[in-house]
Amino acid sequence: MKKVVATFGRLNPTTTGHMKLMDKVVSVAKKEKAPYKIYLSHTHNKKKDPLVYKDKLKWARLSAPKYAKNIIDSKINSVLEMATELYDAGYTDLKVVMGGDRISGMENLVKKYNGVDSKHGLYEFDSIEFLNAGERDEKATDVSGMSASKLRAAVTDNDFETFSQGVSPALSDKQKQEYFDNVKSSMGIKESRETFSDLLEEITKKDLDNIEKYADKFFAKVGVDIEFTKHFLDRVNDKRNSKPISSAEMIKLFKDTYKQHGKKITELGKDAEAVIKDMRTDINVPFVLKLNKDGSFELISKTVMRKKGFKTSNKELKLESVISKLSENLDAYRNKEKNQWKSMLYNVANDLNNGF
Repeated sequence: MKKVVATFGRLNPTTTGHMKLMDKVVSVAKKEKAPYKIYLSHTHNKKKDPLVYKDKLKWARLSAPKYAKNIIDSKINSVLEMATELYDAGYTDLKVVMGGDRISGMENLVKKYNGVDSKHGLYEFDSIEFLNAGERDEKATDVSGMSASKLRAAVTDNDFETFSQGVSPALSDKQKQEYFDNVKSSMGIKESRETFSDLLEEITKKDLDNIEKYADKFFAKVGVDIEFTKHFLDRVNDKRNSKPISSAEMIKLFKDTYKQHGKKITELGKDAEAVIKDMRTDINVPFVLKLNKDGSFELISKTVMRKKGFKTSNKELKLESVISKLSENLDAYRNKEKNQWKSMLYNVANDLNNGF
């Protein structure tokens, strides 16, 4: 008996979630006293697999320096080809570790072709076992819910902060920036944000449900439940937005709304109407607050639009960048200082006129 533990994935880009997968592979290998191998696919396209294989391999190894020598440089491009390569290497028993969202389909496929000579080649293991690396919580607000699609969305929105939080902590800040730039250029994104629109996909009902659950985790702390109307879903994908509104932008909007205004929203009161205005992206979300019988509130997001200079007679909850806030505070400080100097000069002039 010659055992081997392996995994196969796209890792485009490599996330904190992939790091947990690798940890699981190594853990199983130690328990089985077997070697382990991590394979990457060669799939390449601008939207979902932007990095070419050599770049993907480079970043995977830099992301997991402890496991780098076991991240295999191979020509295989499917889990079936991986099985063939391992069988040809003399292994008799195969254990494959994968995420919970992929394990069922892959296990049935690999076991189906055991002993069958096909275009991927022939493998005939004595035993094949698939092990679950764990479920990814898409609603999680921390790194445990990080996925490659979320990181690609962050790159599309030029959100380096989210991207840097979702890649391996083994990377230096400089490497994270290089990684971000590598993914951006591979996706064909230029510096002008106007070129992002052709890379964004429409927000689906499922996407909106996930955004709602994500936002609820924050707002539950202040007794607020987020809701979206049917019209909101229609309007979020409307061509009048000039540039499509992305899931990442909506997630960041609600996250920052909680950070900057969350604790004060309930002070608006029952049936209050207001507008969340993201000054960075020009996204506007008009909403109404409804009071529930238990004393909690429902924040019903009526519609959404990307429109610069959107005018409303309702209260505005503005979202601004840290730099904008610092600039605003600095201007206020300068004005205060200027007024203090004016007041002092006025008093001195009065003293002179009155002969002290």
